Amino acid sequence: CLAIWLQMIATEPISKLFMIWLPIELFISSGFDHLVVNEFLIPGGIMIGGYYLDHRTNWGNAFFYNFIPVTIGSILGAWSLVFPFWYVNKDAWYIAQEKRKSYTPVAFGQPVKEIDQDVEEAKQIDDKVDDNAADA
Repeated sequence: CLAIWLQMIATEPISKLFMIWLPIELFISSGFDHLVVNEFLIPGGIMIGGYYLDHRTNWGNAFFYNFIPVTIGSILGAWSLVFPFWYVNKDAWYIAQEKRKSYTPVAFGQPVKEIDQDVEEAKQIDDKVDDNAADA
């Protein structure tokens, strides 16, 4: 969630990429468990008969010793880390939205609106040529 909120605040593509990468890298390098990843890896390990330290790797232990604690940790982590960050920086998100409204995309050195107008003019000329060819 933090990566999504950070990239919504950022305005340039490179800063968006960095804002997505930074929280994910910090989460992984801190050694935290992620429920979605564990829901894939642990059942896969159980199905191929793998074990970790002993032979207690089974569905019951996966739920009680991994899925439930990781879910509780994720909820507590979100409320203690992500929510305060959002509360402090929510105004920056609104400011970024206002900047996006005033942004004019540019392609081939022209604002996109001018290119759209050029395309419309070309279509009108083509229609006139087609009408003249049909009359002849």
